[in-house]
Amino acid sequence: MKRKRIKKILTETSNLRDRNVYRASDASPVLGTNVIYAGIHQLGGEIERAARSTLVHFRVNSRSGRSLFATKRRANLAQWVTLPNYTVSMAARPFLGISAADRVELLAILNDHLQSWVSG
Repeated sequence: MKRKRIKKILTETSNLRDRNVYRASDASPVLGTNVIYAGIHQLGGEIERAARSTLVHFRVNSRSGRSLFATKRRANLAQWVTLPNYTVSMAARPFLGISAADRVELLAILNDHLQSWVSG
């Protein structure tokens, strides 16, 4: 039996992790991403979905008559349904920024660099 690989949250495509961008100025560095949905992951919020019609796929068991949702490839029945509008509350899942431990390490690196520059 083939085991299904379970992926960790926010790592299925690695799109958020792999598309970080930065800009450095004289005042400070800025880290971000150009992924359109990054803001809702970083800050959380509400997502409003409009009412819409969609094609839903089912797999009907010929013996029992029971039907379950299925992928299009595995389905043997499809039906159009109308979904009402609804709102989804999404918790923040920050992926940008630095931790307290990172901050300590960065300050140590900066201190070492400045010490070597001053004594150099």
